[in-house]
Amino acid sequence: MRFRRHYLPWLVVLGIIVGLALLGTAPPASVAMALIALFGAAVALSLVNTRPLRIADRSRSTLAASRMSAAAKEATVLAKRHGSYMNPDVTLMDIGLIATRTTERGIDMRRSRDLSLDDEGVRPYITLNTQGDATERRALIRFEMVDSNGKVRYVHEMRPYLRYGEADILPDHHLPLSENDLAQSGDWDLRVTIDGAMIAVLPFSVAPSLEARYERLQRIQSQGSSSGKQLNLDEQDGPQSLEELLRQQNAQPQTRSRGQ
Repeated sequence: MRFRRHYLPWLVVLGIIVGLALLGTAPPASVAMALIALFGAAVALSLVNTRPLRIADRSRSTLAASRMSAAAKEATVLAKRHGSYMNPDVTLMDIGLIATRTTERGIDMRRSRDLSLDDEGVRPYITLNTQGDATERRALIRFEMVDSNGKVRYVHEMRPYLRYGEADILPDHHLPLSENDLAQSGDWDLRVTIDGAMIAVLPFSVAPSLEARYERLQRIQSQGSSSGKQLNLDEQDGPQSLEELLRQQNAQPQTRSRGQ
């Protein structure tokens, strides 16, 4: 509820008229009570704004929150842990990543939080539901991708016009992965802010490329083979039979007797 002070002057005039009617003509008690009740109703309707449309917007926002995807709920909770203030008129309905890769069938696009450095690129997207004061305006939306070392590897800002209801927001460029020397495997974060307020933090993973995994496997196998060869050489240096062990034992006392 909100007080509307610009109605105060005419309420004062109305109060004076009602006062003069009550004091000057001395109407019956029923008429006097009716005038007082009418004046009270005018005061209530003029000074207090119940804003029924606002209440309806709140109800729609609550219904929208019940339809949030699992990823959106997770991202919203993590954003709140970062101390972000969520505008109640803006609801994050969905959030995710779209990875692209060229195959024999053409360009393959998939929605996933498990990426690979074999993917050619990845771009984020969100779905927003806006109500009330958050609508019919341009908002500054910022996307960031932060790698496992805390380095910001992707930044994209856009100013879409937010209308009433749901809207899909997708940046017009992606983050290169397969041909990006700065891209590293590990646990990453997608962060989204609207007008400077963080609304989403979504973790995702980036796996090494197949070539890198193959080279690592080759190194492990090579190290294992070297250790095996060394073990065989050590075994050849030692006694190979029971007769050799007995000869070594028999030779030890002779050596001591010669030393004496």
